[in-house]
Amino acid sequence: MSPVAREKDPYLWLENISSKRVTSWALERNAKFQRELKPHLPKLSKRIAKYYNTRSILQVKVTKKGPFSLERTRDGYVIRLGRKIIVNSQNLGKDYLIFSFHTDEEGERLAYFASKGEDIGVARIIQVRSGKLIGELKGDIGDIVFLKDGGYYYVKNFKDQVTPDGVKPPSSRVMKGKEMVFGKGIESGQFIIFKQSHGYALITVGSWSKNEVYSGRIDEPSSWKKIFDGNCLSNPLAYLPQKGTLILAYDGGGNGRIFLGKRVVVKESHEPIIDATVVRNEIICHYLKDCASHLRVFDLNGSPKAEFEPNFRCSFDIMSSNDERAVLVATSFGTPYALFEYSKSKFKELERKDTIKIEVSEDFAKSKDGTRVHYFLLGNKNPKKVLIWGYGGYSIPGTPIYDPIYCVLVEKGISCVVTNLRGGNEYGESWHNEGKLYKKQNVFDDYAAAIRKFKNQGAKVVASGRSNGGLLVGATMTQNPKLVDGALIGYPVLDMMRFHKLLVGKFWVDEYGDPDKEKDRRYLLKYSPYHNVKENVLYPPTLLYTSLHDDRVHPAHAFKFAAKLEDNGSQVWLRVQAKGGHAGSNTKTRIEELSDAAGYIVYALNS
Repeated sequence: MSPVAREKDPYLWLENISSKRVTSWALERNAKFQRELKPHLPKLSKRIAKYYNTRSILQVKVTKKGPFSLERTRDGYVIRLGRKIIVNSQNLGKDYLIFSFHTDEEGERLAYFASKGEDIGVARIIQVRSGKLIGELKGDIGDIVFLKDGGYYYVKNFKDQVTPDGVKPPSSRVMKGKEMVFGKGIESGQFIIFKQSHGYALITVGSWSKNEVYSGRIDEPSSWKKIFDGNCLSNPLAYLPQKGTLILAYDGGGNGRIFLGKRVVVKESHEPIIDATVVRNEIICHYLKDCASHLRVFDLNGSPKAEFEPNFRCSFDIMSSNDERAVLVATSFGTPYALFEYSKSKFKELERKDTIKIEVSEDFAKSKDGTRVHYFLLGNKNPKKVLIWGYGGYSIPGTPIYDPIYCVLVEKGISCVVTNLRGGNEYGESWHNEGKLYKKQNVFDDYAAAIRKFKNQGAKVVASGRSNGGLLVGATMTQNPKLVDGALIGYPVLDMMRFHKLLVGKFWVDEYGDPDKEKDRRYLLKYSPYHNVKENVLYPPTLLYTSLHDDRVHPAHAFKFAAKLEDNGSQVWLRVQAKGGHAGSNTKTRIEELSDAAGYIVYALNS
């Protein structure tokens, strides 16, 4: 056994979230936050509420009946068909949120997934015309695909129980009723994405780095066979009758190219394709250009048909289409949504909502190894007070998004920096690969470089990140204790020796490495924030926030890190919610959380 494996963990007991001792410990720390720090925070809830409560479009699905949309409003979540409300979260029970929905191609049946913020919840299947409930599924339910015979398949994620074929959690399977119809033998830590196109199943099986694509007639599971295994990330876009399956694959240089069968129809370019959708025989490709979106349209021979770049820096987060048209939704720093349509080879803006005019500039920092790291700067170009946000992982880009905290901070004269670190896909899959596994330190170096640029200009800086971004901030502050003036860490991954043993952490081994393997363990130990809190070293004032019911990233990550900082004598507060989970919480609770987070940033920069 290695010396690393023999190390004792003094706060292992904080992982037992069902223990009254643990919940009491956590709620005592929350009471300390409410008592000692919150009275000193500026009261920002009214300003946060103004920006949070504006209408936001979270999902769109184009059907023959028209486009369905999932929206967050002042009063909760609704699913609309055009202007008509089909489902309202207020009718589901107290504190329920709607996170996603699926429809059949005709728009006659709809399934929606709701919970109180946890990944475990309920999926309800209804008839759109009558609202009649025709099915209900409980658990962690993924994609739902409707069949012509009135039935449906669904992806079930087994989080805390073995699969029907005996594989340990976490793992995914395709089910019909109680019968498993696909996934036999797929190992733990692999997930499934399922959709259909023109009567064919399109199934993705894999991890954060590579996957396989299966396809076959939707009503014949025995016909579902592997059609693509490029040892890379790939995304089946559509099945085209008599032509084959369109697949976006990140092989080659990692910027993405589109195959129709074995033929390349859209070649790889110097800009990465983030996503694509199909309207009849045209392919709409969503590219990133300097970390913001633009669109190009090609025919099935790869010939350019159209190009579109909005007159503001934005991110196209939603694309849905059928044979007649596509509906696309973009967001930006002061824009909750802008709605576009593509039909008859033309783009048209349908609707746009702006809440605040934010001055946006862009620049680069130079990382430790000389890599240029792009960032967006919101507000004053020569700031003295700065929030620097980062994520850097899972091929997720830091593109322009709408965030009520940015709106409020810019109003208060605080500039916000959104970094584009390695680990994301701002410059393709190669950019992701340069920030994962044994290259994870690049992410921390990129972030530190952006922070130093503003510190060298005389600014005070608060570092902020959530989930994998919480790992980023934790590693940055333990590696550079004097670099930032405050740290805001939300729902974080911080214990890199045990993340794979907590909840669904095994899904992340592909991104971070496997702590049960000696080589991986030694590398992870070098940066694991929890294991790098040193005695006799004071760390910057830190606010950690999480929920007792986060069933994705275990709250023990935040608990254990806070406990070590307490032992160390550093200034640390722990904010713990009794409602909601990793995915969110009800409107009132979420506004309170965002207000405290924004308030802490203002407080730390003015201290």
